Amino acid sequence: MKMKYLKRFLSVLLTGLISLNVVSLAAFAEETNDSSHFTCTVTDGVATLATFDNLITDVTMPEQVVVEGTTYKFEDQTLKIKPKLFGNSTVEKVTYPGKYTSFGDQQIFYNAKSLKEVILKYDGEDFTFNRGTFYGCSGLEKLYVYAQSINYTNQASMFSKVPTTAVAYVQNNGVKAVLEELSWPGTIEVNDVSVNKTFLNNKIIEMENYLSEIDKTKYNGIEELETAIAHAKTVNENASATQTEVDNEVIALASALNNIKINKTHLSEKIAEAEAFLNEIDNPDKYVGIDNLRSRIINAKLALDDDNLSLDNIESTLNYLTEAMNNVHLRTVDRTALKDALDQARAFYNSIIWTDYEKTNELSIAISDASRIYDGDCTQEQINQAKSDLIAAHQAVTKRDASDLIEEMNEIITNINILDQNEYTEDSWAVMQATISEAEEINDGLRSDYENAISNLKTARSGLVVKEKEPAGEPFINIRKGGAESELINKKAEESMNGAVKVKLTLDCADDVSFNKYASIELKAIIAGTESYAKIVGTGTEEEAIKGEKGVVVELPLKNPIATDDDVKLTAYTWAWNGAKEHVYGITKIEYINEVGQILRTITDRTIAMDKLKTEIEKAEKIEQGSYSDESFAELTKAIESAKALEEKASKADIDKAIDALDKAVKGLKEPTPTESVTPPTSQEPSSNSQPTKPSIAPTTKATRSNADVIKDKKAAQKIMKQAKITKLKAKSKAKKKITVSWKKVKKAKGYQVEVSAKRTSKSLYSRNSQLRRSLISRLKR
Repeated sequence: MKMKYLKRFLSVLLTGLISLNVVSLAAFAEETNDSSHFTCTVTDGVATLATFDNLITDVTMPEQVVVEGTTYKFEDQTLKIKPKLFGNSTVEKVTYPGKYTSFGDQQIFYNAKSLKEVILKYDGEDFTFNRGTFYGCSGLEKLYVYAQSINYTNQASMFSKVPTTAVAYVQNNGVKAVLEELSWPGTIEVNDVSVNKTFLNNKIIEMENYLSEIDKTKYNGIEELETAIAHAKTVNENASATQTEVDNEVIALASALNNIKINKTHLSEKIAEAEAFLNEIDNPDKYVGIDNLRSRIINAKLALDDDNLSLDNIESTLNYLTEAMNNVHLRTVDRTALKDALDQARAFYNSIIWTDYEKTNELSIAISDASRIYDGDCTQEQINQAKSDLIAAHQAVTKRDASDLIEEMNEIITNINILDQNEYTEDSWAVMQATISEAEEINDGLRSDYENAISNLKTARSGLVVKEKEPAGEPFINIRKGGAESELINKKAEESMNGAVKVKLTLDCADDVSFNKYASIELKAIIAGTESYAKIVGTGTEEEAIKGEKGVVVELPLKNPIATDDDVKLTAYTWAWNGAKEHVYGITKIEYINEVGQILRTITDRTIAMDKLKTEIEKAEKIEQGSYSDESFAELTKAIESAKALEEKASKADIDKAIDALDKAVKGLKEPTPTESVTPPTSQEPSSNSQPTKPSIAPTTKATRSNADVIKDKKAAQKIMKQAKITKLKAKSKAKKKITVSWKKVKKAKGYQVEVSAKRTSKSLYSRNSQLRRSLISRLKR
């Protein structure tokens, strides 16, 4: 175990060890591969590190990346770095391995205010500083430069805003002079510390301890490791040794340890001996232990090829092989029947899934016991008993009850069958139906058959693709800045919303807004008094996000499903984009979705218009023709019929057109112009026994008219003959029996009839008025 640990640890050093820090720093034991924290784009055979995910604060730049099986390396310029890669990031420490000869591109740490430390491990000539590399790094504390010389592409803004407390550690005065030329704001310290040999000294001690604890005769490569230790000691004791030479010795020790292999000569010889022994046997069936020996030879060969096995495993394999050879001898009893029973039991046991059957463990034990009897020195009685026990154990194996799985499978199928096929795409529904057919074809199956069927059903159900019932339209509600809450819905839940477990919103960003990782929208629903809340944050950097992006989808899971007639209130607000010119987001669609993904109800500007149209149709249908003209009422009837003829999926433009037509028709209703005139009677002195003269109506020459026309004219006549309201009544002289009567003018009246009674309680005025009305209506009918 100790050898495996050491080899694994030092193999890491082979790929990760770099020059040790010689400016009062601890030695670097290994490099970390942080490439998974970057995203890459590939163009014309060149990969670019495009974004950093900010999930770690201590990052080592990858020397190479693998994209879709292709390796891109920094040293051959197939791997590059996007400008401002760490711009505005939260990274605190960045290490550049020795293969990096430059920062990559300009302004790499643009405004990285959290950055504290940068280490450049390249120790050759001319490491390149790029334009504005550390612009805005107001938190920078340390910069380590191991290069023997540096140059730069552009001096502008190189260390703008770097604090004066920052310290740069360099290898020589030449590097110091260039940093001063670039206006490094802090102090610069030139290395004068001796080479760090602590790590090498510790590894030498560890290797010597390892050799003292093992049996060297059982390993190959011991001499090479001893030579590597001796050479490492020489370098360790050499006061003039460089840091690179010291590091190389550590790597050499790791390589030598990795080359130590267990000596498998004895195992190889024993395998050859066993195979020769088998080849000399003419009739293996006459011998006991032949199958066991063959199995041990196979295991020994696998151990011979496995470099990861420990010495204990190799020696155990050798001992088992030797024991198997010693146990082979001629049979003294008839084992044919037991062998047949063993063959059948093994074939069955190896062909089944154990969880499908009861008492498989008992069968396994019986096979093991029978095999031991078959291969051992046993009496005929023991052989026969082992055969009987094995057959009994085989026959006792029965299928496990699967009724619980059958019930679960049938319930899933029932729930699927209630779904509406029309709501899903044809291909996904076909897969679902094929899966159901396969499940229903299982007859008296095993538990594993039903488990597979259930798994396939669930997969097919989750793979159902819902058709888009209603495409998003134009925004019908705007979400404004500053946390202003917008009410999306506040009403009793309709039956179509029953069972909804989440609400999905589709929104468009305003022209000056994007849904980047700093943006968000907060949704709140109160369903029957229970509040559900979610804050959805955008994705992508500010550079990647698209301003004015359309079709952004966000979802709000509900704590409880919606039930019909529940009070439903849905609101949305945002604190993002306080600098937006007007609104931040525009809601273009609201969808209520149940637990199986069905869209129960959709609200868009089109559906809102359709709901309005239906309301306007109901209002218009309640209007009676009454006193309206045939022509204007016919226009209203036509508009109603056209509106009702629209399909449920009609376009918004057609719906708006129908609404406008209805509105125009309602406003265009007109009263008819009377075609008959009524001549009022001549005024005369009232008489106690005289009757008022009936108005004369000129006979009409029109043909017989329809019932609808008669009803219309009747109402028109009733309106024309409305009783005038008396505004003044004055008796001039009781002796002369004269009175003065004044009344309010009746619109459209051609004349007036005045009736006078000598009795206060007389009903003649009302009856006369009624007679006059009937007379007029009778004439109109003709």
